[in-house]
Amino acid sequence: MEAISRKTVGAFEEQANTFESTLILMRSIGSELSKVGDKHKGDYLFGSLHILFARNLILLLSAYQAALAGLYGTARTLMRVALENALLMRYFASNPEEAEGWTKDAEWYFNHRPKVIRDALFQDKGKLLQIYRNAYSALSSYVHPSNQGWEEIIVPSGNGKVFISYGPDYNENFTASVLNDMMLLSKMTLLPMITSFSSEMDESRLREVSEIQKTIDRLLLSALESETKSAEFSGHSSFEFRSHWTY
Repeated sequence: MEAISRKTVGAFEEQANTFESTLILMRSIGSELSKVGDKHKGDYLFGSLHILFARNLILLLSAYQAALAGLYGTARTLMRVALENALLMRYFASNPEEAEGWTKDAEWYFNHRPKVIRDALFQDKGKLLQIYRNAYSALSSYVHPSNQGWEEIIVPSGNGKVFISYGPDYNENFTASVLNDMMLLSKMTLLPMITSFSSEMDESRLREVSEIQKTIDRLLLSALESETKSAEFSGHSSFEFRSHWTY
């Protein structure tokens, strides 16, 4: 696994460094917001976003460690949960009154499944809603035992034959896709916190967030330009998802 990690960081040094810097930044923001928690007693939006933000930091760190080990399917399993959390954060940022129900009522979630949240966020944006459905469905294929997903373990061996890999194995295309999607999920996680609680952060921290988001956008745009030319990526749900968020 160490050999796979070295290959990953060697081939995608800037992406790896950027993502690691983003995780460090997320941890710093979470720690800073924890210090002002007393000011927000009874503020269900603050509490809900803070909890979901912390969950996604742990999930994305774990997904990154899995990707470094060549465990791409494991990374995507974790990323499905991170996507749900990020969309719920966006929903609460737009509908802060809903945060109390999520905090107090265990039944709230059962009436606000991922489909309900997606529909509420994008109901008037048909194509966008479909992009999110496709991305969620693609990641869900790693979570549920359907016959879709986990294509990473199906390895061509020539003459039209394939074999099942018990891995882990390094794959440049899968590494690129997972790293890019994780960078996007980190951006999606940061945005609701920044838009909702920027008043709790100093100017230097906000500049740091802005700079790292610009770097992520630049890297994702570069990846999209390469993927546009590749039949393997164009039309893929991950490609569509990042296209929407970057442009």
